[in-house]
Amino acid sequence: MTARIRQMVASNLISRQYQMAAASEAAKAYLGLAGASAVNKAEQENYAREMLGASQTAVDIYQEFGFTQIVECTSEEIFFIHSQALAINGQAALAAEYLRRAYDEMMRKHALIPTDSQCATTYLENIAMHRELRTMVEAVKQSFS
Repeated sequence: MTARIRQMVASNLISRQYQMAAASEAAKAYLGLAGASAVNKAEQENYAREMLGASQTAVDIYQEFGFTQIVECTSEEIFFIHSQALAINGQAALAAEYLRRAYDEMMRKHALIPTDSQCATTYLENIAMHRELRTMVEAVKQSFS
């Protein structure tokens, strides 16, 4: 499917923003495949490399635009997935940097929500990726304490 999306972008059938979202989704799929118990070590390593390539594509496109304008993916999600791809490929320091970027982006958006709004709480608590991101950042902070 990722190859089909690339062809559609090359043919100007979809925008680069959608290629960015598709690459991000592909990276998540590769993460799931790499973690599947039925795959052998070589397959896991291949899926991990594919995940890194897909997530790097998403980050590169994001960097070109400087924002996401589609609802299918968010900037913090792109950084978070790239962080996971880097980690699974043994690049812990860079993974931590992208984890921090994802967290900072999430908190930047959170700061835009009025404090008296119910959304201020639900934004952090009701979105699974935001809960996971907060948990991971807290674990990293504790490991340095």
